[in-house]
Amino acid sequence: MAFMAMVPQVVSPRVTPGINVRTPVRPVLSRHTPVLRALTRDSSSSSSSSSSSALASRRTWIAHLLAAGGCAISIAQPPVAHAFANRVADIKYKANPGRPPLQLGVRADGTLQGCDGVKPNCFSTEKLDGPDEDIELYSSYLIPRWVYTGPGGSQAAFEDIKAAIGGYKPGANNIDGGGFEVQKSDSTYLYVQFESKNHGYVDDMEFKVVESSGEGGACEVQVRSASRVGFLDLGVNSKRLNVIAASLPADRWETQTITPKTHGNYFALNGPYLV
Repeated sequence: MAFMAMVPQVVSPRVTPGINVRTPVRPVLSRHTPVLRALTRDSSSSSSSSSSSALASRRTWIAHLLAAGGCAISIAQPPVAHAFANRVADIKYKANPGRPPLQLGVRADGTLQGCDGVKPNCFSTEKLDGPDEDIELYSSYLIPRWVYTGPGGSQAAFEDIKAAIGGYKPGANNIDGGGFEVQKSDSTYLYVQFESKNHGYVDDMEFKVVESSGEGGACEVQVRSASRVGFLDLGVNSKRLNVIAASLPADRWETQTITPKTHGNYFALNGPYLV
């Protein structure tokens, strides 16, 4: 019978008013688990003979477990943040990337995912699945689709989006200091991951270009930017979207700046913690 002792990764969420805010702590080995107790037993005796005896005892005990049917022991430490190649500086913190989101990619109807309207840490041009989503929830995160009115249709629009991402400066506005990296790109869809500098949080951003109705006609771009970890985002997603939108050529793009006037609930909750 296989037995696995795992030390869980301790993740510190972004600051959340009234929601069990925690600070990073060092993972500890549980002394309620016999295997870990054996592995962490103090063998630093001043006597070399007692030290050798303790070591032999541990080895013998583990050998019995292995002989009894196999024992897989895994001591899992939090992953060290790699950050991305375009990060602002060397990063030495422990990563808190969070789980890859389930709400990612293009749905069957050709649209991106919506957001959890309860958490003010996401923006999307699309609603959640289903016609009964509460308008008060999706209005808290919904933004208008970006519209490209220049020549060249959807292909030219997509090239502008890729150029805007390529020119993005990690660390600008005190966000995304861990850099960013394109994870997927095809003819109409772009998926980018951004990482924070101080804690290694990973955010996900997606673009989906909707084919123009006519040759050279205007086309729309679906956009979604969301945090994986925490309840609030400290203003990160609004800043990122505004910076990228502002970098698009104004003479052929129509976008809406995210402000306290357009998304009052988001700024009211994140306001005291805006970075």
